[in-house]
This record gives sequence, C-alpha cells and structure tokens, in this order.
Amino acid sequence: MFARLLTITLLCGVVACRPKERPATPSSEADGVTATVVKPDAPPPAPIEAQVEKYPNGNLKNRTEGYRDAEGNLVRHGITARWYENGQKRAEQQFAHGVLHGTESMWYIEGRIKSQGQYVEGLENGTWAGFFEDGTPQVEWQMRMGAWHGPYTEWHPTGKKRLEVEFVEGKRQGPSITYDEQGVVALRTDYVDGIEQP
Repeated sequence: MFARLLTITLLCGVVACRPKERPATPSSEADGVTATVVKPDAPPPAPIEAQVEKYPNGNLKNRTEGYRDAEGNLVRHGITARWYENGQKRAEQQFAHGVLHGTESMWYIEGRIKSQGQYVEGLENGTWAGFFEDGTPQVEWQMRMGAWHGPYTEWHPTGKKRLEVEFVEGKRQGPSITYDEQGVVALRTDYVDGIEQP
C-alpha cells in the first residue's frame, strides 16, 4: 500500500485513484496460504498454528499464524510478521480467516516506524501514514473501505508541506496544492469529481 502511494502525484490526475480491492494474500498460490470468505469475528474452525522461518544466525525471519482448511492449506488467522536479519521487526499484519483485518505496520531497519494503517475485511480503511527514516511525517491519507476519501497530505523532508489533496469516494475534489521546499505554493489545480478544471 505504502509504495503505491508515492506515485499518487502522477497518477491521480489521470485516474480516479480508487485502490484495487485486492485479495489479502497476494502470494497465496506461491506460499500455500489461502483465503476464505468468513466473517472476521467467527472463531477459527481448526487449531491455530504458526509457521516459522529463521535466518542462518538463528533470528526470526517470518512467522505466520493460521489454521488448516479441509485441504490442508494454511489460512492466515492472527499475526503475520517479518523481521530484518538483525532481529528488528520489519512488518506486521493482522489477518482474519485469510483476509487482512486490523493493523498493518512497517518499520525501518533501525526500528523507527515506516508506515501504518488499518484494514477492514481486506480493504484499507481509516487513517494511513508514512514516515521518513528520521521519524518525521512523509505522507498521511484517509481511506473509506478501499477508496480514497478525505485529505491526502505529503511533506518535504524539511517538515514543510509538499502536497495537499482532498478525495471524495476515490476522486479528487476541490483544490490540489503543491508546495516547493520553502513552503510556497508552486501549483494549484482544482478538481470536480476527479476531473481537472480549466
């Protein structure tokens, strides 16, 4: 999610900026993990187990919680986490019956938070944020069940705003303002229902 937001400045003038409603386990065919269609609060139908992978130095690399379905495939349920080789946690996601549901967090190798947001039944929802390596804000945006909805703001590494955009149901709405590194308005474009106005 975070990486695809870094291209918003280029893409959102052309498309409606509604993130794809993607499955929660994009690599499920490759790693033998599957997703099912079940209410998130339903109890797991089988005991929870954990798949663990370690680095050669013994530190944790990956840990995936889940249960086995009738075919023996692991359905993610609980926390899936990855670590750097130095032992610092790299990423953590929460799953319910194979679907992202809960907090997703990523960290830089030295331990500072890189990005964080929430999923509800596989869709991004609520406030998402990304940070520079020094911990200062880089980007913050609002989602409503998979669609951009609300303010989107980017900052320069200096802490001054770089971009302000407003979204309504996945489309740009109102002024889109780009600032230079001194905080001076460099460009203003107005949008109505995602369409740039003359």
